[in-house]
Formats: sequence, C-alpha cells, structure tokens
Amino acid sequence: MAVASSSSSPPSPPLFDNYTYFVLVRAHCLAGELQAAMDLLREMEQQPGMAPTPSMYNFFVHALCKSGKVPEAMEVVKNMKDGACKPDVVTFNTLIAGLCKAGRLDEAQQVLDEMERSGFAANLVTYNTLINGLSSAGRSGEAVLVMQGMTTTPDTQTYNAIIHGFCKSGEIDRAYGFLEEMKQRAGCSPDTFTYSILINGLCKSSNLRKADELLQEMIGRKDCCASVVAFNTLVDGYCKAQDLDRARELLSSMLEHGCAPDVVTYSTIIDGLCRCGDVDKGFALLEKMVSRGCKPDVVTYTVLVTGLCKAGKMVEACRLVKRMLEDGCTPNAVTYSLVFDGLCKIDKLDMANDLLTSIRDKGRVTDVVAFETLLLSVKKRLLDRAAFQKWKLETSINF
Repeated sequence: MAVASSSSSPPSPPLFDNYTYFVLVRAHCLAGELQAAMDLLREMEQQPGMAPTPSMYNFFVHALCKSGKVPEAMEVVKNMKDGACKPDVVTFNTLIAGLCKAGRLDEAQQVLDEMERSGFAANLVTYNTLINGLSSAGRSGEAVLVMQGMTTTPDTQTYNAIIHGFCKSGEIDRAYGFLEEMKQRAGCSPDTFTYSILINGLCKSSNLRKADELLQEMIGRKDCCASVVAFNTLVDGYCKAQDLDRARELLSSMLEHGCAPDVVTYSTIIDGLCRCGDVDKGFALLEKMVSRGCKPDVVTYTVLVTGLCKAGKMVEACRLVKRMLEDGCTPNAVTYSLVFDGLCKIDKLDMANDLLTSIRDKGRVTDVVAFETLLLSVKKRLLDRAAFQKWKLETSINF
C-alpha cells in the first residue's frame, strides 16, 4: 500500500552554506559583477536560517562605490538600516569613502553625523577619510573643524591630510603651524610624506631657504627616511632659481645619506645646467649618471640635445641623437626639428640624411615625424625648388 504524501513539501535545503555565499558574493564584487552579487544576497535572504552578514554587504557597498554607483550604495545602506542586517562602522566608512571620491562631501559629513546620532563610534579611518576628502577639495577649514571634533586622537595621516590641503591652497604658514603642533603631540611624528608635502609647498612659494631647512631636519631624524621625492623637489627649486651650485650640493648630499638619485634628479640638474649655458657640465653629469648605474631616459637626452643645439654644437647634438637611438629612446618631434634645422642651417645636409638613415635602420615608430621634419628643414634651407628636387634625387631617402 502506497504511503500518502504530505500536502506540503518540506522547504528545500539552502544551496550553499554561509561561507560559500560569502566567497561567491566577494568574488562577484571583485569581478565587478554587481547584479550577480545582489542576486546572491537576495537569494540568501529568502533561505530559511540564512542571512547575509554585514561583511557581505560591505563588499557590495564598496563595489558599488568603486563602480561610481554611489546613489545605489546609499540605497543599500538605507535598506540595511531598515532590515535585519544592520550596517556597522566599516559600512559607514566605506560609504563615506565613496561619497568623498565622488565629490559629495556634504553628504559624507551627513553620514558621519548620522553615525554618531545612531550610537556608532567613528574611528580613525572614518575621520581621516573625511578630512582627506575635504582637504583635497580645498575645504581645509572644514577639515580642521572635523579634526577638532574627533573623538579619537589624530594620527600622522590626519595631520598629513590637513598639511597637504593648506599647501595645496598656498597657505604655507598654516601648514607649517600644523607641523609644529604635530611635533608637540605625543605618539604623532612627522614622516617622510609630511616633509615632502611641506618642502613641495615651500618650493612652490619660492621659499627655498625654509624648504632646505626642512630637508636638513628630515635627514637628521632617526625615525624618518630621506626621500628622493623631497630631494628632487628642492633640486628642481634651486635649478629654477638658477642656483646650480646648491642643486649639485644636494646631489652629493643624496649620495652621502644613502638616498640614490634617480633619473629625475639627474635630468633636472642637466636641464638646469643646459639652460644656464653649461652644456659641457651637463654632458659630464650624463656620463656620471651612467657610471652610477642610472639609465638616462628620453627627457635626459632631450634636454641635452636641446642645449647642444642652442649652443650651436650640431655635430655633438647629432651624435647624441644617435646614442639616444642606440639606448632605445625615441626622440620627439621637437628634438628632430631642432637637430635637422640646425644641421641644415650649417649646410650639413649629408649629416642630416645620415641621421635619418640611422633612424630608419632602428625601425623607430616615429619615422614619419623624422621624415616630415627633415623635409621641412631642407625646404626652408633650399628655397630654390630646383635645388630641393636635386637634393631629393641625390639622397637615398624616398618621401
């Protein structure tokens, strides 16, 4: 005799356990598959005895913000507050970060206010995210007010955001004031980034003396590493002020303190030397740069080629372009124009033709630029049409 079946079937067991759902939601969020992640969260909510965790929603809110879907992220957080899975501090921090990135700073501040009203204790991440967003947007005054209202102790990152904001708006004195305040606060010391920000701000305001003092202070601290960025900023400042002696002293100081100069350091000083007419010194520094294991780039070569051309040293400029090609650097249209124009002006058409052949042999992508530049240079030099046609026939280059 057959057993009568029940009128209502027992509910189907969940397809996955909690951990599997978490892994799947996270994977879809990381892949940017937001609809699939949302579908899984809804599916989970409908399973008996199953419920999404705040961590799952946090991944989803982060993915929405990262994709620029901030309004959707706000709606998800609102639904969380009304539902069984309540938002946590990470949820609010994620939403504040998304709002700041989207430039919706007033709403980000409202989220902070709502957090505090709801009994959530904002942490350093909360405050630093909002302070950085306000400072980056030029709203440093508001950032300071947020810092003053913090229920936690500001850290180095907090001060760096404030200092960066004031430097960005040119309020160097206020930025410097926060550096001094930072030094007095227990457990909060300036770091490499702090000094680099201020040195950059001081250089932009042409206060090289103060910037130099800060660099020396930075070097003298045991808890702060010398920064290539800070050195390069000050080197650039001195080069623009045509104080090449001090720029080269800083280069020596870098080597003494174990801070290896990079291609930017060398290129900046070489450019400064060439602009002051000291092309030979620039060339000598290029050789030192190479001997120290620092490979020149297209900027390094271009500033030297430009300096040689302006000094009328066209043969040397031509050789340097060939060396540049050998080193895997492709000259730009400006470099080609300077060299070809210069060679044509001193009637070195054969040398110009030889250089173009070298460019072709190297199979450079910018061959067309070189051809067109040389063509224009020769046309300007050989105004007589017959002479120009004769030159074209005599060369091995086809246009």
